[in-house]
Amino acid sequence: MVETTQTSEALSSALGGDGLMQSEYYKLVFNEETGQWEKQKVTEDIDPVFPGIRDVTPDYSPEGKTFKTIPIGAGPDYAPVVPDVPTLPITQPVEPVVPEEPEVVQPVVTQPDQGQSSDAIEPIFINKEKTTVTVGENTFPSTIINPLPNYREKYESLPGGFNNWSDSQVLQYAIDTGALNSMLSQNSNPYYIAEPEKQTGIMADIKATLPLPLQIGAKALDATLGVRERKALVKRMIDAGMLFGEANNYLDEKGNFKSNDVGRLLKTFKDDNAPQNGLVSPDTNVYEMVPERAPFNVAKDVDVPFQRTLDIRKFYDTSIEDTEEDIKFKLGIINSDINAIDEQNKLFDETGFYTGVTGKNREKKFGPGPNIANVRFLDLQERDKLLAQKEDLENKIKTGNFGETIFDPRDRKFKSITPGLEEELKKFQQSVLDRLEAGQGMASVGIKGLSDNVNPLLSTAPQPSFIDTLQQFSIQDNKIVPGISQSQPVMGTSGSHVNGEAVYVNSEAGHYTSDGKYHADTNGDGITDTVQAGGSAGNAQETANSGFIPEATLSRMTNPDGSLKNLYTPQGGPTGSYGLNSDVIELRDGKYYYTGNVVKENRDVVDNGGNGNTIDNAAPDNSNDNQSYERDKEMEKAKEDPSNENYTQANYEAASGTGSGSSDTSSKDKPAKIVCTEMYRQTQLDDWQRTIKLWYLFQKKYLSETHQKGYHFLFKPFVKGMQKSNMLTSVGRHFAQERTKDIKHIMYGTKFSLLGRVYRIILEPICFLVGLLLWQNK
Repeated sequence: MVETTQTSEALSSALGGDGLMQSEYYKLVFNEETGQWEKQKVTEDIDPVFPGIRDVTPDYSPEGKTFKTIPIGAGPDYAPVVPDVPTLPITQPVEPVVPEEPEVVQPVVTQPDQGQSSDAIEPIFINKEKTTVTVGENTFPSTIINPLPNYREKYESLPGGFNNWSDSQVLQYAIDTGALNSMLSQNSNPYYIAEPEKQTGIMADIKATLPLPLQIGAKALDATLGVRERKALVKRMIDAGMLFGEANNYLDEKGNFKSNDVGRLLKTFKDDNAPQNGLVSPDTNVYEMVPERAPFNVAKDVDVPFQRTLDIRKFYDTSIEDTEEDIKFKLGIINSDINAIDEQNKLFDETGFYTGVTGKNREKKFGPGPNIANVRFLDLQERDKLLAQKEDLENKIKTGNFGETIFDPRDRKFKSITPGLEEELKKFQQSVLDRLEAGQGMASVGIKGLSDNVNPLLSTAPQPSFIDTLQQFSIQDNKIVPGISQSQPVMGTSGSHVNGEAVYVNSEAGHYTSDGKYHADTNGDGITDTVQAGGSAGNAQETANSGFIPEATLSRMTNPDGSLKNLYTPQGGPTGSYGLNSDVIELRDGKYYYTGNVVKENRDVVDNGGNGNTIDNAAPDNSNDNQSYERDKEMEKAKEDPSNENYTQANYEAASGTGSGSSDTSSKDKPAKIVCTEMYRQTQLDDWQRTIKLWYLFQKKYLSETHQKGYHFLFKPFVKGMQKSNMLTSVGRHFAQERTKDIKHIMYGTKFSLLGRVYRIILEPICFLVGLLLWQNK
């Protein structure tokens, strides 16, 4: 007999009737026989009421108007739809079947060990189409980017305030919003954005071919730019040296943009196809010539105060002629001088001798030696000016306009005089005289002055740095060209030291910074917008293969003994294979080790897997890490050059182990060595190795050689006394500690030291005055 349950009986009762729903309830009924109120059970059938929609068309009857309800799913006659409820067989419940446990498959690891934190919000990634790109004879992995339809979207991930943006981000924002169009005339704006048919002159050909990253901005001024934002934008660009002049050159009294002939863009993108690569001066090549300036003596006979009072027409050369005959006569003289200069340079190439043609050296003869280069330089400089004047005079004959023109030494052209140009040249005149006055001041204390202009005949092109020789990041036909770029600020990196440092941008437009974090492009426009903890194993693999990987990233790819984890070896590991290229790894004792270049925490680039020599520094220019690197290079050179002013200090550091060089006890017994050695030996400060570098960087940035000279003179007897007195040693240690605290506060924002500030305020001016007296006596 099959055992039943209450559940099966209830189901049988519910499904065994006629399908009608019934309602049972009790009501009170008065029983006349008993005279009592009694309960009476009442059972009623319930007609189902289906939900529906009220018909807005009423039915009229003598009782009034009524409305029908259209049941959901009813037919045209509004008949209710009765659901077809099938009769189900009674099935006795049985024990549930436990399914077999599925085989556990180990997932493929796509992240280095350090992943995102558990509370991190995973961004939405746009998968880019993978492809390749060819640069020269090399082919690189690449992806295709898609610029955002609204240019403002790419600024949503940036930190607040223009001061927290990079210079390149600010310039691109000015272009995108149409602000640069409103500030600069079309001929002065290399990034003028407009439809090609609306552009005029030579700019039509140039602007029609603007790279895609610079074509998606507003065609007119963005209406959301308020007065406050306009003022902040102009100030930021002037402070960064991007715009020439002052704020009132670009804004009127109401804060609206205005365009004039003074406005000029002083910096442009290093690569228009990749604005994130940074800015350069438009007059400067990427590899700027490092000048060895001509050793001219400062012109002591120039009366600088008088020169400041001169009108620019007298300070610069002007050209004004009344008739065509006057112009032709002057052209004859100019052509004669140009030919004479060309003849003398030809003679110099043949014989090594030269006769001056212009100025105070006219008809003077010069033989081999440094003077001949200086004289030739002055003549060639005058030749450029003569060619500019010749072009100006010939244009006057052609146009019939004999108006006055003035020579602009900045681009070496004669130009029509306008109020804006007058203002510009007046500022340039004062700048030239400021430098001349400074040179005369140096000469008064025995320092030989330097010429204002660079002599290219004495200039040498330096070897580019290691980072400059690597493949540079760019965008080619909407394809990413992986390479070196600059890390740009995004939300979460405001004020971070990694902003602006050199990084390797991979085929997905992402990059690692020196702190090991990964900056990703999540929206597919080729610009990073999100900071992640570690990136993927594929990101790490590509960066390592480039030969430019941060140490913090490499540490997640290696075992405690420094060997690569199996994931990154040619054989791969159980969780996948992201083997590195053979040119950046080597096999030693059965293990693979990375041999590419590594970016250390201080941004030094070290070869041989981070265990070799320091070959470059990835930190931004003028940062503390970059200055420290340059200082170490300078000291390394100074060790071998007894005439170098840092020769003693460099050898002291090498001997004491406080510098980067090797031990060398051949340094001369000069005051610098005595002071530094005794301060180190007597105070025995634990962090003296870092302190001495910190003092040097502070002196380079905030003090002068005059301060240093006075300091060595004053403290030489003091440190000698420290050898005999414990009290003086204690005083020296206390002074060194407190001064270091204040220097750290100034350079790194650490805790303020009142004593250190007082010591500096008192002693540094004294050192300067003593040093100045020593210069004058010398």
